[in-house]
Amino acid sequence: MLVALLIVPSFAGKRRPKERPPDGFQEMVVQAVVPVPNGAVVVLSDKSQANVLHMVVGPTEGRTIFLRHERRTFQRPLTHDLFDEIMGFVHAEVVEVRIDDIRSDTFVARVTVQTKRRKRHTIDARASDSIAMALGRGLPIYIANHVIAKMAVRPEDQVLPLEDAPDSDDPRDAL
Repeated sequence: MLVALLIVPSFAGKRRPKERPPDGFQEMVVQAVVPVPNGAVVVLSDKSQANVLHMVVGPTEGRTIFLRHERRTFQRPLTHDLFDEIMGFVHAEVVEVRIDDIRSDTFVARVTVQTKRRKRHTIDARASDSIAMALGRGLPIYIANHVIAKMAVRPEDQVLPLEDAPDSDDPRDAL
């Protein structure tokens, strides 16, 4: 007997109900992924755009974040898509993403995974992977207030005005 398996991209689901950010954190969203030599800059802001962060990532990470932000897929699963599928098969899910520190100009993140028995595990992660996972699952991205205070970019220092962010139909054009 031949059984067909339908694999639905992880971001096809609905966004979770609105939660309040944990104490000491703000919710931020990806505004743009801007290509730069040797990578990309992920532009994050709070909803009012009063606080804006620029996070430099590699070209592969930039492409993944761009694709997930735009809710696009490749024909074959990329690494984060594979991770999402594995999590589903072991009955676990990513439930929270936090960027909670900055060390030597590197953003430090934590991802919280919950098992089907509601047991939670917090795992050290790269900020770029955390952002990609949050976008894929429709989760908020929480960033610690002290990280925002240290790394916020003044409006005149923006890499790209938010209204001029690339909106190409082909993700290969962006990165």
